[in-house]
Amino acid sequence: MPETTLNSRGAGVEVVDAELIEGQEQTASTGLVAHDAAAAVLTALEQGAEEHIAANRPKKTTASYAGDWKLWQEFHGWLAERTGTLLALTAVTKGTMVGFTVWLDELKEAAPNSIDRRITGVTVTARGLGATVPKEATLAARQLVRKFRNDPKRMARGRGKAVPITPVDLRKMNTADRTRAPKPGTRRQRTHVVPELARLRDRSINTLRFAIAGRNEEMSALDDPYIKLVSEGLEVHVPSVKGRPPRDVAVAYGEHPDTCPVRC
Repeated sequence: MPETTLNSRGAGVEVVDAELIEGQEQTASTGLVAHDAAAAVLTALEQGAEEHIAANRPKKTTASYAGDWKLWQEFHGWLAERTGTLLALTAVTKGTMVGFTVWLDELKEAAPNSIDRRITGVTVTARGLGATVPKEATLAARQLVRKFRNDPKRMARGRGKAVPITPVDLRKMNTADRTRAPKPGTRRQRTHVVPELARLRDRSINTLRFAIAGRNEEMSALDDPYIKLVSEGLEVHVPSVKGRPPRDVAVAYGEHPDTCPVRC
């Protein structure tokens, strides 16, 4: 039962005795909700995990996601002009995600692979802002992208698949003239001569990368201790990058001196 007491000013103050209830159930009389300590800890851990992942995300990926979000904003502006209603950017639904996919395909004429990556960028950014992205929204959008990939014209958009380098191309690179004439319209007007040490460095990097089928990140992480000269050629330890396991590659002598990674 409530009790009435007097405060320091002599006014009546009603005091109510109560106790916290389990979980987050509400009482019928007061409507109060008890604090769930476990839920608070889980929420804090989820937020901390998102912040940690975002802080350790590569700068290139972060920049790409920012570009994807700008396109998402542009799509919402385009949609508002036609419907008269500006939706919240965090309203990621099956309808908005599929509409965004069609908009990228028909108006931006983006390549299917680019569309697929932008779906990821929008999803990650929206979740980082606290929005809930339904799984069916991304699944529906990617099902549409899979159909786009069956269209040769759509797949021909953008830069397309990179052309593989051949030993002939590598030989041309390694035997190219050391002089670099100035290009028309550039500020540099003098002919540049590549130093011999730089030329040898470039030759060794290019031939070794070709021999071990190295990625850009792997070649950047590769250092002298990872390369061992043996009688048969080279023993190369390729370090782990981007979660990929490390690997050891044996490199033999090449037939042509200009494309032999061991000689270079």
